[in-house]
Amino acid sequence: MSKAVTNNPIPHALTAGVLYAVGMFAIGFIMGGVRLFLLLPVFGELVAVAIELPIMLGLSWLLCGRAIQRQGLTRDIGPRVAMAITAFGTLILLDFMLGMLLFGNTAMELVARWGTPAGALGLAGQLVFGLFPLVRLRTR
Repeated sequence: MSKAVTNNPIPHALTAGVLYAVGMFAIGFIMGGVRLFLLLPVFGELVAVAIELPIMLGLSWLLCGRAIQRQGLTRDIGPRVAMAITAFGTLILLDFMLGMLLFGNTAMELVARWGTPAGALGLAGQLVFGLFPLVRLRTR
């Protein structure tokens, strides 16, 4: 492990959080297209999200481990919390930017969407995504 990680792991944790969030956002953008164009017309919104969610969480688990490993994070709680907060905040920010820029939604419309069954399920998945850095053991 490098001296920088030993002395101050927070910058590495923040980098890991951003890498984790941006990676999952990219995957989510692709999976969102599959959900929107293939699953939604056949199953409806809630079932489409329910089909997509375990796939996204499985990929998230793997990407989280990769980000932890790449940045050399230990099991120490401080850096893991920093990674989790950074990842969750970055993902929400990216989701809001996409909704506003691509779909013309307002921030209030995006927040209100969390009150729908499909929106609440999606938010629950994002919260689990945010918790993964706290429970994911470093891969060897």
